[in-house]
Amino acid sequence: MAATKLVRALAALTAIALLELGIPAALLAVGMLPTWAQAQGALTGPDNGTLFLGALTLLGWGAWAALTLSFALEAAAALRHRSAPRLPVLGVTQHLAASLVAAIVVLLPSTGAFVMLHLDAPGATALRRVPASAP
Repeated sequence: MAATKLVRALAALTAIALLELGIPAALLAVGMLPTWAQAQGALTGPDNGTLFLGALTLLGWGAWAALTLSFALEAAAALRHRSAPRLPVLGVTQHLAASLVAAIVVLLPSTGAFVMLHLDAPGATALRRVPASAP
């Protein structure tokens, strides 16, 4: 059971890293944002795909920004032990972010319990709290 949670949390963490780093890398490598003059020229000249690629790149950056905002909202809510506010404009991205963040957060209590068990070990005296009145 714990191994399944660990694998699920690591898969979620990998997915978040790939989404947050992979999308901008792909947009920078393949995408293209034309200047205003290039966009005007693409609108008035023959179609060569520049305007479509620019619009697709702009849409990709917008989707990435929405996903990043969703991850930030869900992570902040998880740290505060609250539910994140549901923003209708984020819809699918917020649901995806909530699922991935929840898969990671599920592992945290078991990790904390694991650390607490080891604080009672004989060699863990450096981690124990010493009362203020002790010399």
